[in-house]
Amino acid sequence: MLQGSEFSQNHIKNCNFSNANLFKVKFISGTFINIEVIKTVWNQTSFIKIYFENIVFEVNIDNCSFDNCRFKKVTFQNAVLTNTFYKGRKLKGVNFINCKADKMTYEFLKNAKADLKEVTLLSQ
Repeated sequence: MLQGSEFSQNHIKNCNFSNANLFKVKFISGTFINIEVIKTVWNQTSFIKIYFENIVFEVNIDNCSFDNCRFKKVTFQNAVLTNTFYKGRKLKGVNFINCKADKMTYEFLKNAKADLKEVTLLSQ
């Protein structure tokens, strides 16, 4: 069980987090490379200064934060993003495919210069 855990200065590579519940988990300063995240619960998860590479997020992401993270070959696909915070870096290297976002999250994505062609607003 990883709920409520904190990980700092970790380099996580070629790992499978599928079906994991990462509720209130905090990742600080590290890397996520080639991570499988099928049906992973991302709720109140915090990422601070994390480098993401070669990951597809195809789940709901609720009340999460991406603070000064870097992205390369990262895709959010068929994802619903709510109350999710993006700060610090432009979202270069991030692809959105058939995603939905609430107004606040959409504005954070827009400010981070994300390509929002395939992100639609959730109805209020």
